[in-house]
Amino acid sequence: MSVIDFPNYNLYNIPEALRKLANDIEKGIPVAHCIVTLQLEDSTLGYRAFGENFTKAHAVGLLEYTKCAIIGLKYDT
Repeated sequence: MSVIDFPNYNLYNIPEALRKLANDIEKGIPVAHCIVTLQLEDSTLGYRAFGENFTKAHAVGLLEYTKCAIIGLKYDT
């Protein structure tokens, strides 16, 4: 099993990476929902979820789906 490479952003500059993502979306990437996971320096976790009709269950499902895609697992939609 292999891990899929992450997009070629400056991973050490989080604001720059988020601005690039916002620019890509504004240029026409059709995004329905977005989840941003935050881990602070003290290891506190948080998240921000964006999109219409977005429930906590929906967020959990998208995170699980994303986890499978990142580690290369096959999944049914």
